[in-house]
Amino acid sequence: MLILVRQHRAILSRKAIMMNLSKILLTILFVLFLGGCSSMKAIDTVHVNSHNELIKHLEVGDEVYIVTKQGKKHEFIVKTINSEVVAGDDIKVSITEIEKINKKGFSWLKTGGLVLGIISIVVVSCCFIVS
Repeated sequence: MLILVRQHRAILSRKAIMMNLSKILLTILFVLFLGGCSSMKAIDTVHVNSHNELIKHLEVGDEVYIVTKQGKKHEFIVKTINSEVVAGDDIKVSITEIEKINKKGFSWLKTGGLVLGIISIVVVSCCFIVS
């Protein structure tokens, strides 16, 4: 009888450890998921002061974050680029007023981290289920 009680406690203890570990791993996965597979990449504004230079780095559909020389911050998806402005749905920013511009782009590092996080959770979960 005493052996059965000890075995039952050991099983409950393993389940509690597995539950806590699963919660930690799911939290890590959630944080990685929030980071997504993209990041903002800076565009060198020293050399981008004309339409011809800007279109080498941006195209319609890109998501951008722009800080103007007055300090105003704008984040939008580019709908049009012409010789004077970069425009989104409700926002137009003059090319000459751009102080800083970042473009959202795909990140192999973040994608790799997300994939490795998912694989590690699956492997660790399988190890606890089998044992």
